Amino acid sequence: MTAMAATSRVNDPENGAQIVVPVRYVARGRVVQSTSLRLSSEAVRVRSPVPPGVGLLVAVKLYLPHRDGPLMAEALVNDASFGDAAFTAEFTDLPHEGRARIATFLQSVSGRRACDRVDVRMPILLRDAFAASDGVVTNLSASGLFVETDAPQDVGSRLRGEVCLPGDAEPHQFEAEVVRVADRGMGLQLVGGSDEFRVRLTGYLANHAA
Repeated sequence: MTAMAATSRVNDPENGAQIVVPVRYVARGRVVQSTSLRLSSEAVRVRSPVPPGVGLLVAVKLYLPHRDGPLMAEALVNDASFGDAAFTAEFTDLPHEGRARIATFLQSVSGRRACDRVDVRMPILLRDAFAASDGVVTNLSASGLFVETDAPQDVGSRLRGEVCLPGDAEPHQFEAEVVRVADRGMGLQLVGGSDEFRVRLTGYLANHAA
């Protein structure tokens, strides 16, 4: 075993690192822009409003921050939980270069948050199964957002959001899960959105950071 391979195995354990990055997957023709819970060079665990079934082959696209272009692969679902609203899929056709790219990325990251955040002030409408409430997005990244609100939800709650990015005539809709609650609001992780929303969000963040 080479020194690089040994290092990768230490920093990239079989069950993966707890890391949040944007993930696009296609299952039975359904396209979902979501985020990861865990990632390794062998598999990815993805948050999903409706997890695909075990044994299903899905197309996966990983958006690794600060890397050139997304990483694409097919993956076989080997664990799916509606209770956790997540699934794990093992890469089936990812070449050595792709696996090495993931391992290198994981070694470069400290903590769960891999995506850069930018400070913003934009209104947002949030809905749960019973009511709607207003809030203000105060920071935003490719994987989530923090919302100032007088009506924070419990950790684990699923919400639908509507936000209008600067320059857009119509708001974008997405699904998110509450992952943190603070005195002045709550942190949300993106779990469902469209390709259009991903493109606009990526473009906005790139222009905002420039």
